Amino acid sequence: MKKSHILRAVGWFGVGLVAGAIVFLLQRSPHLTVVRPLGAGRPITPHRVELHRYPLLPLTPGAVIPQGKPLLVNLWAPWCGPCLEEWQPLQNLSRRLESHGTATLGLAVATNAAAARSFLHQHPSRYPVYLLRAHLRRLATRLGIQVAGIPDTVLLSARGRVLLVVSGKLRAGDVKRFLDALPKKERQSRIN
Repeated sequence: MKKSHILRAVGWFGVGLVAGAIVFLLQRSPHLTVVRPLGAGRPITPHRVELHRYPLLPLTPGAVIPQGKPLLVNLWAPWCGPCLEEWQPLQNLSRRLESHGTATLGLAVATNAAAARSFLHQHPSRYPVYLLRAHLRRLATRLGIQVAGIPDTVLLSARGRVLLVVSGKLRAGDVKRFLDALPKKERQSRIN
């Protein structure tokens, strides 16, 4: 094998390794918000996300999974620093989206019920919160998120289709992105 071929192969391997490391670090960064509309970087999936099919334990009194309206789903854990940082802004976002006919639901993941209830006792939620007891990987695949990092926030249409995924802590501009991601038909019928 020629020396130039070996050097070229090593060079391409190094480029691939560096690119992979950069992508890995960007995906894991708690300070980075990656907003992906449906279909960005992956094929559009026609499936519906039906949360009632997963083993959910209600953590808030009177918790009901909203049906027939767009739904903002936030995956969080009580030990997650960025989750705590976005907790109050998420409560405010919930209030704002509610005026546009969109419900919000919290899913505590990778934790136990006692830790999640303790967190909720210290930081009350204005929307229903559940503990996802199993099948996190399956749900994450359906939602189009990676299990590796939380928080993740997903906007579902009234029919359960993924409209928008925000990985990492929410930012101020995400409110507009969520509103813009709602189908016009749903947005207009809720606003009028």
